Formats: sequence, structure tokens, C-alpha cells
Amino acid sequence: MGLLEAMQKHKGQKHMYLYWDIETLNYNKIAGRQKPTKYKNVTYSVAIGWYDGQHIDVEVFPSFKAFYQSFFDYAKRRDTITKSKTTINMIAHNCNKYDNHFLLHDTQHFFGDDMIIENLYMKSADDNSNTININEAKLLSKETNVILEKRVKSSINLDLMMYLKGFKFNIIDNFMKTNTSIATLGKKLKDGGYISEDELKTDFQYDVFDVEHDMTEDRAYEYAYECFKQLTESQMTYIRNDVIILGMCHIHYSDIFPNFDYSAMTFSVNIMKSYINNETTRLQLLNQKGKQKISYTDFTFFDMNFYDFIKGFYRGGLNMYNSRYVDKIINEECFSIDINSSYPYVMYHEKLPMYIYDFDEYEQPTTIHIDLTNKDYFSLYKMDKVTFNRTILRNIESDLIKQCLVKYYNNDKKFVNINTNTLRMIQDLTGLTFDKINVFAFVCYECEYFGARDIIHHNYFIKTQGKLNKKIIMDSPYNYKITDEVNTHTYSQEEIMLSKVVLNGLYGIPALRSHFNLFRRDEDGFLVNHENGYKNSERNLLFSTFVTSQALYNLLEPLQSLTQYEIDECFIYCDTDSLYLKSKIKHKINDELFDPIALGKWDIENHVIKKMYVLNHKKYAYQKEDNTIKIASAGIPLDAFNKNQSFEEFIKNDFHHKAIVYNNKSIYNEQKTISIYPSKTYIEKGTPYDFYFTKELEDRKEDVLKQARREYDDVNDDDILYIESDVGAFSFSDLFPYQFEIKNKCDINILYMVHQDIKNDAT
Repeated sequence: MGLLEAMQKHKGQKHMYLYWDIETLNYNKIAGRQKPTKYKNVTYSVAIGWYDGQHIDVEVFPSFKAFYQSFFDYAKRRDTITKSKTTINMIAHNCNKYDNHFLLHDTQHFFGDDMIIENLYMKSADDNSNTININEAKLLSKETNVILEKRVKSSINLDLMMYLKGFKFNIIDNFMKTNTSIATLGKKLKDGGYISEDELKTDFQYDVFDVEHDMTEDRAYEYAYECFKQLTESQMTYIRNDVIILGMCHIHYSDIFPNFDYSAMTFSVNIMKSYINNETTRLQLLNQKGKQKISYTDFTFFDMNFYDFIKGFYRGGLNMYNSRYVDKIINEECFSIDINSSYPYVMYHEKLPMYIYDFDEYEQPTTIHIDLTNKDYFSLYKMDKVTFNRTILRNIESDLIKQCLVKYYNNDKKFVNINTNTLRMIQDLTGLTFDKINVFAFVCYECEYFGARDIIHHNYFIKTQGKLNKKIIMDSPYNYKITDEVNTHTYSQEEIMLSKVVLNGLYGIPALRSHFNLFRRDEDGFLVNHENGYKNSERNLLFSTFVTSQALYNLLEPLQSLTQYEIDECFIYCDTDSLYLKSKIKHKINDELFDPIALGKWDIENHVIKKMYVLNHKKYAYQKEDNTIKIASAGIPLDAFNKNQSFEEFIKNDFHHKAIVYNNKSIYNEQKTISIYPSKTYIEKGTPYDFYFTKELEDRKEDVLKQARREYDDVNDDDILYIESDVGAFSFSDLFPYQFEIKNKCDINILYMVHQDIKNDAT
């Protein structure tokens, strides 16, 4: 009986959960090919599911109009839910980016003038003018139907709450809870025995009902209904299965993601919570000690807000090619290695900065003495670019090491923001020694081990034991013994996959951007971007700053046994936790670095790479020993390439400078829905990196950022923006920087005293 039975079963209950998914078609494609915003869409299937205690029962409606008509007709019956008692929670997958736009469009069409759309009041917004809160919406809903919307990060990131005919509808995005595709969730559920093989995601021809010409909106709805009536059994299976997977994911969420809570706002929040098992960890990740919250934004140093000071030192993973090999086929044997769980290794093995120990600032470059041997301390150093060029870069023989440093640390106009690990890395790669350097400012921290090392150990054990047939004894993640005993404790695929997620998902969470763009309707209903208008809860950015800096040191550690000439000659490419090198230096790399299991050790991913070709950051290809072609092509689906040809032909035909690759893109159209349409991408080769920090480099960097700002489309670009270029790597916060106030803030001396008090309490 579908929806009616669901409403009857939930009578008197506070919440009713419905699972929904839609199918849409494109029309006006002729005009859309000329200008993609001219594409139009209409919904021809609205599948609604609910959990009957054993299964997900699905009813498929031809439109939102049909769903609303049935829902409100059933609501008039005495044996169904009432608006005074039951909230309807409607869960869809990735709906904030897609389905919600159709829900909003069609709900407006159904209710017409008897509906208003308002901006939702949010505590985290800098400005809440022209907004209403939930209580105000409830009162207003007695007079008319109300939709509350919020759009954070991107104008198409649409979050909805609706009050329709007295009923409250919460719209929940399942992707935010899982960070996983429906197809993958289906496999997880199948592996766990929660759905059958017949309920997995199937194939669907999405453009089967598309129309080339334009139609009136009324005609489009009529045509959509005609399409609905033509749906075949296999098409209906596809539609139902997506909703079954969605519903069973909600029901069995804590089974496929053990110990995770569906009520948490996002998947990353669950990862964070899985680590916070004591006060030390809470302080290291969140800057919280009991009820005391430490905010770097409350302090100043070096004529800057201290949060902004720390932020200048945070960098992500290194992604780099050897400029001499760009756009050239390397007809020489190569190999690749990768490190076992790079970031978890840092968090487990190293002591992390916790308490301010010393600091100072100067008006001119000033000599300070440093000690790189004592890992109980970690320091941040601000050097001016001229001094860095003169005292460090000029003394390095390797072109590649110079280029690495210039690319990686080119995020500040005047200064080079380096740290203890930077100097250790330079020392161990080049032989240069440092007992003193000239700086404008420094902050030194005392370090302690991560408070959740046991969580890392536990998850690494699950990850490792999960792929072994024999039992393993693991005293620590890098001290283990594989026994001859058959492993009888079998971890589920869910436990194994989650252990990997928990291990790799933490390092960057404390570095979450301080602000996001916030999009709101003005009084005329037009969306306006309030740049950096949404403030996130501050976490401990220093945690991520240290982890990524140590991971960079670890990434380049295998090169320490090479001469600087060999580094320039044999380094091909690196990406966060992997290295591609020429085989002729393989024998020189320290054997003690390698172990296929131990945390933080290296493993050989490809013993033999016959040929390799690097085009740009995250765009490279190589021919394996079995002659198959492996491709890395960030932003381009792998099925866009034809690998059924020789390696040379593949480069010539598919994967070269200015090559055109056809793939699908999505766009927010003039109709205010989302269209998926065929597009083309041009592949471009990278250009050589610089050897020194210069004014010309800074000007080119500013040109890159200006162009990115001009081309940035807050309607159609992804909310996570990361730019890799020859002048540096830049994030969204580099494009739209936010600087905190320094007025009425406390001096860093106060933070020093707070840290000392916390440290003394701990001892």
C-alpha cells in the first residue's frame, strides 16, 4: 500500500522517515548546446520508500504533485499521522546538490502563491537580516506554506526545511552522512547481508526520454507523465533499488559504519568523535580543555590575529612533477613506491605541538639559534623571501629541491612560512646544516604524543588483519609478527573499510576553513553571495599544520640516500604519499624504509614501469609490466579514455597537451534546476617551476589568483576548490581570504600563560 500504509503505521509517532529519489529528463537541448544554462529539466519519477520493519516498501509517483496530492488526501483520514504530532523526515542522496532544486521548483509550482521562501536564521552567520528562525516559521505557517532554505559554501548547495499545510518536512542529505555513492553503499549492504543481489544498483539510460526542442512548462509536465507511463520493469527496478539502498543505509547505518551516529551533522564529525576519548585528544584536536575553549582568534602576534598567523603555515600534501620530463615519454624503466598510511603514521609516531614554550618577533631579520635534533619541540619560523633565497635556496645544488620549496611555500606575499620539519628536510636531503637562521618571528611549542594513539593502533590492526589469512600479533602498528595460526577472527568488510576511513580521514578536519561563503535571497528573491559570511567552529589548526609538515618530510625521506644530481635526474613525480622514480637508483634507497605491513614504512606499488608520461599535476600515465596502461586524470572520468591501443598511440590520440576529453558536467540553469550535459575538457601540460622567490613569481601568482576569481562561478563550481599550478597550490581560502580582527584581542603572552596552566594541571 506504500505511502498510505506508512502514514497509518506512524500514527501518533513523533517522526516518520521517508526515503526518496527522483528521475529527471532534459529538454531544450538545442539551445542548451549553445548556452548550457538554457538546458531545462522536468521530473518524471518520484520514488518514496519507508521501512516496514523488515523491508523498504517503495511507491513510485509520476511527480511531486502526485505525491503531495496523495499525502494530503491521506492526511485527512483519521487513521493516519497528524500535523500536530508527526514530523516527516525525508532522506535523499546528494539532494543538496541535485534533488532539492527539483523539490523546490515543483513545490513552488504546486502551491503557487500560497507559499513563501525565507532565509533560515543561523547562529553561525555574520549577518541575519532578512531571515526567520524556526519558531517564526511555525507561526507563519499557520497563514501560508513556508520553505526555509540555507545555502552554505555554494549557491547550489541547497538545504531545505518545509512547513506545508501544517506539516513539518525535514529534508536530509544522506551523502553528508556517508560520503559514499549509492552504488558503494549497496555493495556494503550486500556484503553485510542487509540487501540481496537483486536489490543492488542497476544500470539506467539517463537520456532515454530527453527532448531536443523547447516546451512550455505545462507541456513538459504532460510529457513527463507520458514518460512515467512508459517506464519498463527494468527501469522501475533501477528506481526502486536506489530507494531500497538509501533506506537500508539509514536503518543499518551503525552496522555498515560501526559506532557512527546518523544524527551527527556530517561524516567527518563522526570521524572526529571516534578519536576524542580523553581530554588530551580534545585539546589537541579542538583546543578544548573541559569547559574551557581556547580560540586562536582571541589573540594577536606579529601584528596579526594569531589564527591568521598559524594559518599561513598550513599546507596540504605535495603534488609535484619533474619539469624536465613534462610532456615527454620516459622510455626507461621506472618504479613507484607508496608509504603505508602517511598521515596516521605521523599522528602515531611523532610528538605533536601542544603548549607554547617560546616566541618572539622582530622588526628586522634577526638571528636565532635552533636545535633540529630535539623532537620534544616544534617551531614555526617567518623568514622574509630575500633572506630565504640568500641563505638557503642559493646553497642548494638540486634544481628540483629548490623548485619543491618555492612551489610548496609560495603562499605569502612577503614571507616564507617554514617550520622545524622544513629545515630537517633540507638538511637531510642536501647536507646543509642549520644551527641558526634569520627570522622576523617564531613560535616554539612543546610537544606531546597524540592522546588517541590507541585508536590508530586499533584501526590499523583491523585494516591489516582484515587482509591476512594468518593471525597477526601487533604490539604496535610497526612492531608485528605474522603467525602460522589461521585467523579465526574475521572482520567484516564494513569494519575493514571503516578502519581505513577513520585512519585517513582525521588529519585535515582540524584545519576546516574558518569561513564559508553564504548565499541568501534579497528582498526581491535574488541570491546574493555574502562572502565568508558563515563562520565555522574553530578547531586546532596547528594539529593539521604539524601533521602535513611531517608527512612532507616522510614523503621525501627515500631521496636522502641519493645525491642531489641523482634526485634531479631520477625523480619523476610525487603525490602526497607516493613517489615515481627511475629504476637505476632503486638499489640506493635504504632497505630499512621498506615493509609491506608496518605503519609508516614504504611498499613497492609497481616494481616495473616500462614507460611513463607526466603531463601535469595529477595527470600522468604509465605502461605497467603486463603492458596495461594506468592513468591518473583528476577531474576526468577514466572511461573518457581509450586504453585499447599502444602506449605511444594513447599519448598521441588521447592524453597529450591540448587534447580534448569529452565528459559530463552539471550546471545550475536558468530554470533554477540542475542539468547534466555533455561537455569537453582541454588537457594542458604543466610549466616549469621557479628556483627562487621573486617579484615576478609573486606577480604571476597574483595573476593566477585573479584569473581564478574571475572564472570562479559560485553557482556551478564545486564547493571544494583546490588549484594546483606551477606557482603554488591554492585553496578556496586563498581565493577569498578572511582576516580576523586584531582590535581588542589579547597578546600572545596570555595564551602562553593559559597553556602553562593547562600543562601544569595535566602534570
